[in-house]
Amino acid sequence: MVNRIVTIHPTLLKLHFGDFVKGVQSKRPKPLFSCKPGGQDDDWSKNYYQQLCRLSTSINLLPNNRSSAYSFRHMFIDELRQQEVDEAVVA
Repeated sequence: MVNRIVTIHPTLLKLHFGDFVKGVQSKRPKPLFSCKPGGQDDDWSKNYYQQLCRLSTSINLLPNNRSSAYSFRHMFIDELRQQEVDEAVVA
């Protein structure tokens, strides 16, 4: 098992996310969220990718005029940097 330090948004803390994590961990060691791979290839990103595509379509971003899931992440990070958002927040 790997321990990782992550920043938790203050709103999640106000919503008692820490209590949720402790509750899940107290039952038995298991993933925090019950996310399962999908499709023939057991692809972990499939559900995320499909949701991003549906969201993009719902806001009228046509397939040829929108970013891939990978480039969307980098575009978002680049935009935060251009807005001079603290790198500790961006990371």
